[in-house]
Amino acid sequence: MKKNLVVLMALLWAGWAFAGQAKIDSLLAVLRSQDNDTNKVKTLNRLCAEYQNNDPKRLQEHAAEAIRLSVLLEYPKGEGDAYAHLGVLFKNQGLYDTAQACHNRALDLFKSINSKPDVSRTLSNLGIVEKELGNFDDALNYYMAALSLLDEKKDRNSIAKIYSNIGIVYKHLRQYDKSMEYFRMTLKINQEARDSLAIGRCFNNMASAFSGMEQLDSALHYIRLSNEIRTRYNDKLGLAIGSSSTGDIYMRMKDPDQALYYYEKAMKLYLELGDNDGYGSSLASIGKTQFEMGQHQKALESYRSALTIYENIRKREDIMTICMDIADVLEKLNRPAEAMAYLKRYIAIRDSLFNADITMQVNELEQKYQASKKQAQIEALLKEQSMQELKNNRLQMFVYAGLAALLFVVSGFLVAKVRRQKKIIVRHKEEKGSPVV
Repeated sequence: MKKNLVVLMALLWAGWAFAGQAKIDSLLAVLRSQDNDTNKVKTLNRLCAEYQNNDPKRLQEHAAEAIRLSVLLEYPKGEGDAYAHLGVLFKNQGLYDTAQACHNRALDLFKSINSKPDVSRTLSNLGIVEKELGNFDDALNYYMAALSLLDEKKDRNSIAKIYSNIGIVYKHLRQYDKSMEYFRMTLKINQEARDSLAIGRCFNNMASAFSGMEQLDSALHYIRLSNEIRTRYNDKLGLAIGSSSTGDIYMRMKDPDQALYYYEKAMKLYLELGDNDGYGSSLASIGKTQFEMGQHQKALESYRSALTIYENIRKREDIMTICMDIADVLEKLNRPAEAMAYLKRYIAIRDSLFNADITMQVNELEQKYQASKKQAQIEALLKEQSMQELKNNRLQMFVYAGLAALLFVVSGFLVAKVRRQKKIIVRHKEEKGSPVV
């Protein structure tokens, strides 16, 4: 199997016509000769696609021009494409709120012209943002909605991308068999299309799944295939992701020196791309590796740099995790007072996230109760004023009372749960003299 894949890659590379820069130069030459019409907007968006993984600044410049010209021309398709490119860019930079805003704007534009393939693509992009935020159920819902709009024969490339995204979600859920099932379906479509970059992405995903299943030799083989493709095509974002994945594999293989080399390579690429999320993640991985190597002072510096990045992009769960990592390092450095400060911050964020989850659950129950009550009131107004109606209304009142009681019981239960957690923490402090996290 592995030898066949190597042969396949050699055949695909033999058909590679010209470098990415040559394509960019060609598009720029076309752009200079075009009038301010829809064809110019299309060229601007093609340039955005070429710049997606290697030049975020120029992507933003060309997307802004595409939006400006599309508005003047009343061209929703071109405007939507430009917002979609910006959404992907901001997602890569860890600016998730901005990414969602761009994708939602694109979605409205594509819906206005009833473009199902574009609506599907945008739903998939929104799913990716939800996945990055850890909202896996929402991500799967977006992906399934995107799939439902595609034609199995005509939209093979789009279907492959969504299969890949679904596989990634299942990988995060540690359902590796299901993840590999979707990755293999993706690979089959990409091989039929002879799409080398897509094959490279798929190999990276398969390597990650093999790593999760502790099949590390297979993981290393596939990640090397992926990195070779991405190097040939100067796919900087892909190389950053691949380098980080390679570092993860070497850490699992108990080879921290090789892991550190690849994490630092990923960090430099993410920094060059302006990808704050990836940059912060690489710094955290470097810190973890340095900690494992006993380089505690270096680990502390790496973790604190990662914390600064996470604070800037407001990734609260990552801030919480890195605070615990910093506390571990400070404990090793025999700096207990500083370690305690970071542990307290960890607990505060953890409790805040827990309380936010409780608030959301209570609000959902209250909304359901209010919606049921409003609907019943409307129905009551439409009925004749009869004895039967009076009986029905009394019955409904009992139902509402029951719903209200349920709401208060659940609210009390959840609040009590928070209080119990805090009492447990206080009790452990009294017994052991330090917080239990």
